[in-house]
Amino acid sequence: MDQVSAASGYGSQLCQAGLAGLGAGRVAVGAITSRLVEKANAKSPRCVSPGARPSEPREWLEDQATPVGFLATVSSCQCFPVRRVTTRWLAGWPGRTPAGCLAHIDCCYMRVVVTGGAGFIGSHLVDAFLARDDEVTVVDDLSTGHAGRLDDRAVLCKLSVTDAPSLTHVIDSVRPELICHLAAQIDVLSSVANPAADAEANVIGTVNVLEAARGVGARILFCSSGGALYGRDAPIPSLEDVLPLPESPYGIAKHCAEQYIGLYNRLHQAAHSVLRPANVYGPRQDPTGEAGVVPIFCSKVLAGDRPTIFGDGSATRDFVYVADVVAAFLAAADQRRPGTWNIGTGTEVSVLSLARVIGEVTGRVVDPVFAPARAGELLRSALAVERAHRDLGWRPVTGLADGVRAICRWIEAGTPDRAGF
Repeated sequence: MDQVSAASGYGSQLCQAGLAGLGAGRVAVGAITSRLVEKANAKSPRCVSPGARPSEPREWLEDQATPVGFLATVSSCQCFPVRRVTTRWLAGWPGRTPAGCLAHIDCCYMRVVVTGGAGFIGSHLVDAFLARDDEVTVVDDLSTGHAGRLDDRAVLCKLSVTDAPSLTHVIDSVRPELICHLAAQIDVLSSVANPAADAEANVIGTVNVLEAARGVGARILFCSSGGALYGRDAPIPSLEDVLPLPESPYGIAKHCAEQYIGLYNRLHQAAHSVLRPANVYGPRQDPTGEAGVVPIFCSKVLAGDRPTIFGDGSATRDFVYVADVVAAFLAAADQRRPGTWNIGTGTEVSVLSLARVIGEVTGRVVDPVFAPARAGELLRSALAVERAHRDLGWRPVTGLADGVRAICRWIEAGTPDRAGF
């Protein structure tokens, strides 16, 4: 969207005022922005749950008296006419001093919904979209996610993707251009113990997202699984064209969801895409949970405890840092074309090798406890990522030792929810 145009409502009023001031070379915007924010606050309360209208409006960044010469930025979108008013110096206009600059109006670049946006990967992705000045709405039931991970600029709608009517209501209200679908049941062992619940979250939930997206013409980026999809007989590293033969209900559900994505592309001429991340790790990943071997091991070692290795430690994984995964999502979001891409490093790392790296980074002796291998888990896994480089211009850039170091710093800092990369 053009930076000196606004989608509708109050943003367009300010846009017209800015254009009117162009001839004079400057425009005083303080009074205008104050009036617009006052109106917006009265009309756009924060959405915390479908249909809710809390008494306190969304927090606005209001400048009561913008000095002439500051850049006024208004972000607006179809659903929430004015989302943000900020000021900053405008630089780089030859022949003009800051006091002679036109007030500049920024409208939202893209309206994005992130399902599972309060989760480990999702919250980092939300931050990345917000950093680009995109408008972000988060759909998360907070069963495993944390609202504290979210930037205040994100709108949180607490609901499950299995609740089709509520989900459709939110999508119809926001009318996003893009939906990043990360909401999922991600525990392989839980899927083995309760495959029906896993299928409800990962298959039915995805169908609900597809239907809601179809109603508003939104694209979907679906977060599948590269670690659980390919199966024991897949060549290593595994290409996207390898026939998936999952070893767990979780992998089966992700494969089934991918088939629905492809069906909707064919049946409804959609342009949805699939990303298959390998074993993602990084800050904000629960070090006390059952999934996420890197933060679990780091937490144990830093506490002076012995990490548990299931099997003999020879099982391999492709560990990809969360910042690299977020970069892949952004690249796919901007690509605006359907496709399926592995997101990993292409490198096999055994669990024993991971323990050695953690020992080297922390300077501590790692003495693991060995336990029987668990059902549904693969012996080898690594992804071929050449297609993502060719199509998206994406490559992983974070080495395992650097990623482990970042996790250790995060754990030593007390595992804050708002930790960055």
